[in-house]
Amino acid sequence: MLADMATRVEASRALVARAAQALEAGSEEGGRLSAMAKLHATDAALRVAADAMQVLGGAACFQGSPAERALRDVKISQIYEGTNQIQRLVIARSLLGPDLVSRGAGSALPLPSCRREDSASL
Repeated sequence: MLADMATRVEASRALVARAAQALEAGSEEGGRLSAMAKLHATDAALRVAADAMQVLGGAACFQGSPAERALRDVKISQIYEGTNQIQRLVIARSLLGPDLVSRGAGSALPLPSCRREDSASL
């Protein structure tokens, strides 16, 4: 578990560094990499904080303990500066183009028709 936790942290650091380099260079992929870094880092941090609570056992569950505080703080980081769902939309739009990604609720990608006459052309 500790190895997985350390790997998640290092992967997040690497992605954040790559995003920062792309932004500093004025690269077109800077926005996408930034969204990927935020998404990955906050998801990884939540997993690492939850794993830390499991490693520490009951002592970590007390309100105000460092592990409990980290878990609470990291959860808000998924919401602050754009929710992770919004980051997923940003990433998808940069990969597929804005016309293929829905702006509203429902299916994010156009689905092929399920009618028999339409499926023959697929």
